[in-house]
Amino acid sequence: VSDKPALAVQEYVSGLVRALRSELDHKNLNRDVDALRDKPMTTEALARFILQGKPAPLRVRLHERDDFFAEAWNTGDMFLGIRESFSAAHRLHVPSFSDVQNAELFGKCNNPRGHGHRYVAEATVGGKYDERSGTLANFGELRSVLRQAIAPWRDKHLDLETKEFRERPSTGENIVRALWPKIDSGLQQRLVRLRLWETENNRFTLRRT
Repeated sequence: VSDKPALAVQEYVSGLVRALRSELDHKNLNRDVDALRDKPMTTEALARFILQGKPAPLRVRLHERDDFFAEAWNTGDMFLGIRESFSAAHRLHVPSFSDVQNAELFGKCNNPRGHGHRYVAEATVGGKYDERSGTLANFGELRSVLRQAIAPWRDKHLDLETKEFRERPSTGENIVRALWPKIDSGLQQRLVRLRLWETENNRFTLRRT
């Protein structure tokens, strides 16, 4: 699809959406869609079904809710992602820099009074899809691990009230780097991607390499 002109890509995607709506919209998927009858109707299973449609896309990301999605790729890879928000305050400041250097680097974010954000963390795991259950991972476990990882930071001033940022600035890059091992260890090293939104326009991403 990436090699096609922009208009052709738009028409291709629109065709996929129209076909999906015709087949699935306002349907009882287990009862009204023959190919899905008597199958576990999970988000992962439905993403795989959509991927096998005609014309077949390269990948499908299916959101069951705003904070939960499954991805299926034509390579056979599958992923499950979940989002969780938390509010925290911080000040972007490097103690070893001069006041002038900090002001030049961080601008208004270096205000001594600090400022707050409603952060959004998105953890994505990979693994083996289970045909019998239609699942890739335990949704409850994934949510629990993510919530536990960010719990010590919730409604806190990151620089003044958390151990992770006493010696290093609480930039988005450092926050996502500090969050990765906390989540990855709880998920038996299945974390493949971690994203953090500081604002709608600022996103920080780490991937397993």
